[in-house]
Amino acid sequence: TTESAIKFIYRDKKGNKWFTGRDEGLVRIDTTETLWKYANIRKSVVIKESPDGKLYCGGQGIDSVLFIYNGALDTFLPLHIEFDFVPSENLIVEDIAFDSLRNVWMATNEGLIKVTEDEEGFRAERITLRGIDINEPLKAIEIVNDNFWLVYSYAIDVYHNGQVIFYTRE
Repeated sequence: TTESAIKFIYRDKKGNKWFTGRDEGLVRIDTTETLWKYANIRKSVVIKESPDGKLYCGGQGIDSVLFIYNGALDTFLPLHIEFDFVPSENLIVEDIAFDSLRNVWMATNEGLIKVTEDEEGFRAERITLRGIDINEPLKAIEIVNDNFWLVYSYAIDVYHNGQVIFYTRE
């Protein structure tokens, strides 16, 4: 078999380098250049660290949507997420960002999804932004000063104070 290509590289606050997309699982190279493999995450796409130091890994497939790193056990645990819509079996988390309220925002092939945590667990809702199709596939997301920058295959837009500004190739 052939190995899949690396999809994403990320350096966390501790200096670890993470590599997603590999068939043998998520890979970490620590500060001593030791290689670690996390074989339970075979469909990893993106990995990001929240401002409060939690490491999340988004993947491909309804059984691999979102994982959180447990440093004491040196493993990633899958998050059980209750969706307010019916996601497809092929849901892909393309990118992850965090807002000032510690919510996880996911750019997916099924649109923008916000994940919140409460006393009952994790809940996901599909977010509708005026002027954007709710199912529009997203490639990337970045939140800067409460502005949501969203990347599509054909355009970039910024959502600010209820307004959407589109940037296209034109």
